[in-house]
Amino acid sequence: MNSIKRDRLDIMIDILEIVSTLSKKTHILYKANVNYTQLTKYLTALQELGMLHERDGEYVITDKGRIFLSLMKKSAIIEH
Repeated sequence: MNSIKRDRLDIMIDILEIVSTLSKKTHILYKANVNYTQLTKYLTALQELGMLHERDGEYVITDKGRIFLSLMKKSAIIEH
């Protein structure tokens, strides 16, 4: 089994990619492969940074989050 440890930035980027479309917390939890405590921590941090916001129990990326995600992809920090 090949286990690759992701760092905080990788997890935050994964979450931003997931919420590029309106997503519920449960959907983000499974797609990002984190536990509930971690997810809550990351969602709070990303909201405080202005990169995503919650609307009626669902999360969506903001313009600031899209710009950040685009810059990360262009700088080849993430490989997709």
